[in-house]
Amino acid sequence: MLYNHNMRIFLLIIDGLGVGSQPDYSKYDSEYNCTLDNISVIDESSTLNKLGLLKCCLKENNLVTKNRYYRGRMLTIFNDFEYGLTEILGNCVFDKSLPIKENLITMLKKYNVNYQFVTSRSECGVEGNIVDCDYSVFYYIKNFLDNNDGVFIGEFNDFAKAGLIGDTQKMNESLSLFDKNLGEIVKELKYNDILVVSGNFGINPSKIGITREYIPILLYSRLLGGSKVLETIQGNNCIAMTIVDLLNIYPNINSLISEKEKQKIESYINILKNDLIASGFEKVLEIKGKDKSKQGSNKKVARENKIKTKKAVPIKK
Repeated sequence: MLYNHNMRIFLLIIDGLGVGSQPDYSKYDSEYNCTLDNISVIDESSTLNKLGLLKCCLKENNLVTKNRYYRGRMLTIFNDFEYGLTEILGNCVFDKSLPIKENLITMLKKYNVNYQFVTSRSECGVEGNIVDCDYSVFYYIKNFLDNNDGVFIGEFNDFAKAGLIGDTQKMNESLSLFDKNLGEIVKELKYNDILVVSGNFGINPSKIGITREYIPILLYSRLLGGSKVLETIQGNNCIAMTIVDLLNIYPNINSLISEKEKQKIESYINILKNDLIASGFEKVLEIKGKDKSKQGSNKKVARENKIKTKKAVPIKK
């Protein structure tokens, strides 16, 4: 087995979802900014907050989270759409003249992992399905939930698109739509599914521009459980590193999953396999049992019919 076929991973990236300026923000921005300070609907985003979004903004709240959450610090020196996504997919780019040889998607292709990449950004630069709005991305996710295994990568752009024209109302609407649909997806996740939600840079709608911010990294798994401590991660490429580690195609020290947790996942998957094997044998035995019973019944019927149709032999006197 080249990779773990018994696991589904969902990586959802919200363009422009920043949770506070990084230490080097002054090289890029004129003042400190936290994107979500401009968004009033954040307090009503129940699903995202249960996953730890407000905690990533360093805001005190009494919500009990059932997952783990991080503040991811971007390493690449390029502060834009392309390189924000590029780092999440596995590369920290410091020189635009150098070609990108491998990332999460090339690795998934290399190991024949079933995957889909869907984006609502018209000029993405990554091969996949380009749709007109975030709602259409969710359509693909729900279809993937019903019919596929492997990895789903979705990029949501409506939030950033509204922020870059200073439309905070549209920003609120897009985040509210995301939160509502995310809640429906969480309900459909299997016990060993992995969900990762992140941003990739920040937006300042009042200044109308991209800001250099930490991003939220929200990792949800019913199997792995949660964490009550906020951690800061150096390098958003840890997201891709975690995914290839979980799939057993590239174990590495940059993964957010510990060896002990991986063993827990493997143990659960082995139980699933054994259950499937046992279930398969039971079905085979059940079918054979029915066949034998049917054969015995048919023989009995044939024997009775033979007796009934046998001609009477006259008795000699």
